[in-house]
Amino acid sequence: MKRYEAYLPQIMDEDMKLISEPIDVYGQNIYNGRCVRMGADGKPEDVKRYEGFLKTAIDWPVTPEVLYWGPKFLYERYQKPMYITENGIFSGC
Repeated sequence: MKRYEAYLPQIMDEDMKLISEPIDVYGQNIYNGRCVRMGADGKPEDVKRYEGFLKTAIDWPVTPEVLYWGPKFLYERYQKPMYITENGIFSGC
């Protein structure tokens, strides 16, 4: 925060009051997911993807299961209707 402080807006008390209001719906940008497991030390560790994993034109991994697990987790946590607002894949239409 200190590094970019000069570029950040000043947050006022009125701003905090507004952004702490309850929301009606939740919008989420979901691009791709990562596989993670609990390591031997109990801390999370990344699971390497298999060779030949599908990728987008900009080299992002294609992980369609994230469109199930991401919203499921967020709905269970926040109990709000949700819109997927972006998914990072151009369909070509």
